[in-house]
Amino acid sequence: MKNPENMNALFGLNAASFATGKFDKISLRIEEYLELHPANLNMLFNASGINYELGNYEKAEEYIERLLLFDEEFSGAKELKEKIIIKR
Repeated sequence: MKNPENMNALFGLNAASFATGKFDKISLRIEEYLELHPANLNMLFNASGINYELGNYEKAEEYIERLLLFDEEFSGAKELKEKIIIKR
């Protein structure tokens, strides 16, 4: 992906990743995006979920904690955090 800020491409790649179970490419792309936009809550949630799926539980927890600093009531965040804690 040439433009790391292309939200439509990121969301499309994210959906395809969850549909196929292949998360390596999207993980890198979301990290690139978050370097430019570190407070994007949707991308923080996606980064946490993808790292959870990859078994990177510490990294998943870092992203979800960052998200919860901005919005304690973000839909699904508390549930994902509980899943991550169980796996750690």
